[in-house]
Amino acid sequence: MKKLIIILVVVLLLAGAGGGAWWFYFNEEEIDLAEMTTFSKAVPLFVDFDPLVLPIIRDGQVTQHLTFTIILEVSDELDRSQIYQYKPRLNDAYLRELHALYSHRLVQDRLNVEQLLGKRLLKVSRRILGTEMVNRVLVSILDKKDLLQG
Repeated sequence: MKKLIIILVVVLLLAGAGGGAWWFYFNEEEIDLAEMTTFSKAVPLFVDFDPLVLPIIRDGQVTQHLTFTIILEVSDELDRSQIYQYKPRLNDAYLRELHALYSHRLVQDRLNVEQLLGKRLLKVSRRILGTEMVNRVLVSILDKKDLLQG
């Protein structure tokens, strides 16, 4: 009885291996090479800004310093070169928007705020540069330094 079960398992394994080999070697689909050489999207370009330091004020005193990095995603090199001309104006607008957002306790106490900041800074970028120049704004908090201990 044991020999019969062992022989049955070996036969099933060989049949499975043979079926797998048939599937991979003889069941080939035609590949359209023209479809593989065309690119569906352009490669995005990025413009990064110097880190911004934002003091958080609660009850009339500075309680934290937040350091942000901001990166803009643009679609072509012409947009990228134009953004470098507007960098000082964008830095000022970003600082104003970040101060306005962080004046609310809801934003100050929220743990995952980067997505909200990216959406708001995208609106600011599109207001200054136009709607077609910036595709996305990536915001990350590099450092969060608490100044009040205790």
